[in-house]
Amino acid sequence: MNWFVSVVDDHTHPKVKSRSGDESHEFEIRLVNGFAHPRFCDQQRWSNLDKITEYRPSDIIIASYPKCGTTWTEQCVLLLLNDGNRDAVNPASKNTFKASEEKKCAGKIWLEASLEQEKNLPYHVPEMDYISLEDFKSINSIRVIKTHAPENSLLGCRGKGVRGLLEETPTGVKIIIVSRNPLDACVSSYYHGFNPHKNGWPFEAWSSVFLSGYFLFGCWFAWVKGWFAAYQQAPPGTALWLQFEDLKLNPKEKIREIAAFLELDATEELIDKVVEYSSLSEMKKQADEHGGDVLQHLRKGEIGDWTNHFSLSMAQQFVNKYKEEMSGIPLTYNLGNFNGETFSLDQKGTKLDMATVLAK
Repeated sequence: MNWFVSVVDDHTHPKVKSRSGDESHEFEIRLVNGFAHPRFCDQQRWSNLDKITEYRPSDIIIASYPKCGTTWTEQCVLLLLNDGNRDAVNPASKNTFKASEEKKCAGKIWLEASLEQEKNLPYHVPEMDYISLEDFKSINSIRVIKTHAPENSLLGCRGKGVRGLLEETPTGVKIIIVSRNPLDACVSSYYHGFNPHKNGWPFEAWSSVFLSGYFLFGCWFAWVKGWFAAYQQAPPGTALWLQFEDLKLNPKEKIREIAAFLELDATEELIDKVVEYSSLSEMKKQADEHGGDVLQHLRKGEIGDWTNHFSLSMAQQFVNKYKEEMSGIPLTYNLGNFNGETFSLDQKGTKLDMATVLAK
């Protein structure tokens, strides 16, 4: 069954529509710099935020494509900054910033969602909790800032690009860039946000949206290429490239790497605490203590769950698209372990026999 994906405008707000024959599904978006954005930020709001956003040397930016380990990475960073204090994190709210004198870092801020946000919107999630520009500027602790934006649309760059930002901010801003293999990212997004799965979307209707580049924050391939180029060009010590699968398989090693990047004097005791309190089971437990995972963003956190969703045809389309779009990009993504052997995806494709794996 082939699905045709397009952006339609009915003179209210644009929608992404996935259609096959008489069946169709859609979700509402805003368009920002040509890419799909959640409803809480349109072009005018983004442009205003771009003008007023200013970074300072101690800021930590966590940039990730949606469903690639954002909350997990935030959890690790906030635990490191708060000496492994379990009470300083709240994954139920996605660790959204809450002012507190008792914490060295009181949560993360998603500027597009919360900074000078309208207070009377008909929908709300914790990450949209209002914060004024004055309050943002007056935060005394280290500011952890989340973004899903493509590299060329990071707020506050004002045409300079990420490299210009890093070169011009005195001794400063650090960016952790988080990525994940596109097949598992696609599956995770199927259960998140407005939850296409619960809203009756067939998986192939959704995966066609993801592959088309009309998913929120644009095309996975363009996003990764843009941010990887920024990472390669960044001044030494200002950018860290992190992949979900590496953090999953080697949490202690990767958390130690994050701590070193942030120039934290992290003891083995602290690293062990962060490993423990950032595990998925522990984050779910913490969320339950704060009212439960009402946002349903703590699901499986696995490598290879794509094999439970993809058809052979769609999986091959993703691999072919990767080969086409990522030629010359020296990245390798872990697709999972099958029959005791780990298979990967890179610019040459994959050696995994998908027909055999998906037939099971």
